[in-house]
Amino acid sequence: MSILAVNGGAPVADLVWPIWPRSSPSLEDDMVATLRSGRWTISGAYRGHPSKESQFAETFANYIGTRYGVTTCNGTHGLVTALEALDVGPSDEVIVPGLTWVADATAVVNVNATPILVDTDRTLGLSPSAVEAAITARTRAIIAVHLYCSMPYWADLQAMASAHGIPIIEDAAQAHGAAWRDQRAGTLGTISVFSFQQSKLLTSGEGGMALTDDEDLAERMARIRCDGRAYGKRVIGRPELDETSTTPVMGSNYCMSDLQATVLLNRLPALDEEIAHRMRNSEYLSQRLKQIPGIEPVEPPSEVTMPPLYQYAVRINRSCFAGAELEDIIEAVSQETGFTGLERADAPLNANPLYRPLTKKRFRWHSRGLADLDPGRFDLPNAQAEYESLILMHHPALLGEKAHMDAISDAYEKVQAHAEQIPVLTEHSAPN
Repeated sequence: MSILAVNGGAPVADLVWPIWPRSSPSLEDDMVATLRSGRWTISGAYRGHPSKESQFAETFANYIGTRYGVTTCNGTHGLVTALEALDVGPSDEVIVPGLTWVADATAVVNVNATPILVDTDRTLGLSPSAVEAAITARTRAIIAVHLYCSMPYWADLQAMASAHGIPIIEDAAQAHGAAWRDQRAGTLGTISVFSFQQSKLLTSGEGGMALTDDEDLAERMARIRCDGRAYGKRVIGRPELDETSTTPVMGSNYCMSDLQATVLLNRLPALDEEIAHRMRNSEYLSQRLKQIPGIEPVEPPSEVTMPPLYQYAVRINRSCFAGAELEDIIEAVSQETGFTGLERADAPLNANPLYRPLTKKRFRWHSRGLADLDPGRFDLPNAQAEYESLILMHHPALLGEKAHMDAISDAYEKVQAHAEQIPVLTEHSAPN
């Protein structure tokens, strides 16, 4: 009988796995050039050519297919910038998926609005019927997220938002290059937001961007992220920002540096080929995993013509794995492959240990009912069910070769066939 590697048996593979993020000699050369240029950020002195930040903003907006792009220091502040540009604030409600990274909710709280947590459906995104039921006279925006390797039903969400006159903020942080009916992620909402944090498909370590086709919103966002300032007259040796005219909206400092923008400008040309590589491997891996009892690769709606490939997701039927906990299945598969990029989904926001708005005094102003900030007041049964079944694989694995996909599949197959050997290695508790 085969012994699982986690119990001392021979692993199914001994491979070197792709490392993320990637560097290159050309990137290092570009970084040195920026370091020597005399300008490292938006507020630096003009040196006779456009800032790297403004170059990337225009380049990435063109890549996505929007008229305007406004860079930010990270994706979270891209969301804050979008909400502030839409004038969302106290007494307002914003609909947020119950299954997503905490930034979608914390951004809403940070503009003193109230997140309304709404359940998901099989797309892993917002359930249109649940959104419809959650809309009130106080609803000022909907945040719709492309999560893991899927996209929500955009046609339904867009029709609903239009009927109610509510803007959609499209969280595309995980969806670089994805498309719905051949329309790129980032062009589907009133404003879209991307992240360039280290784990993302296009990264500069940290960084973000908000995109829109609306000129007024773009102008507001540009000022909001730069202390109310916008690009102005160019005089060599002096800052390029206008600090003399009265700003129409006060801002904060959410700026992306030219160092970050340099990384992104260098890496963007490789994105499409890397996505195509991931897609080929994803399709092959899904074909193999579908043959294993208890494993269901997540398939996005048929309207998705290019899925997000940030985290490859499978649903696990634990009864086919001798009832083992997901953490222990992950550890057993990881030991078989040497790949450490498997993990559980984020816990639903109504029970996520990182989403605790009542722990910050500044959100508890006297006229606000504290109950509206309590995430536990929301019932999210579909999000909870997905959380209890999903295992995610980080995208660098998909940059490997066929042998890497075979190793993942072989590992799942071995662990499932010998599930009675899976040891309890981790402490398990429900999120609270």
